Amino acid sequence: AVLAVTSDRGMAGAYSATILRETEKLFEELREQGKEPVLYTAGRRAGSYFRFRGIHAAKAWEGESDAPSEEIIHSIGKELLRAFLEEDPK
Repeated sequence: AVLAVTSDRGMAGAYSATILRETEKLFEELREQGKEPVLYTAGRRAGSYFRFRGIHAAKAWEGESDAPSEEIIHSIGKELLRAFLEEDPK
């Protein structure tokens, strides 16, 4: 799993752009290793970036990047833990 955490708006300068560039680089490296990464996004910038490129996110959280609530934080943690513990269907 790869979690891309960006801002919801463009007020974070180069932060979101750097995260998106590094996420794509990580995806490429993982695929070269024969792995198929699963994308999760937090923040509108990541969600819209990958949707525009036709890359499906298994789950996306948007709207609270400047001050994430405990609910969102727990939701992200639970989802990633669930996916990690899920048995491989192969």
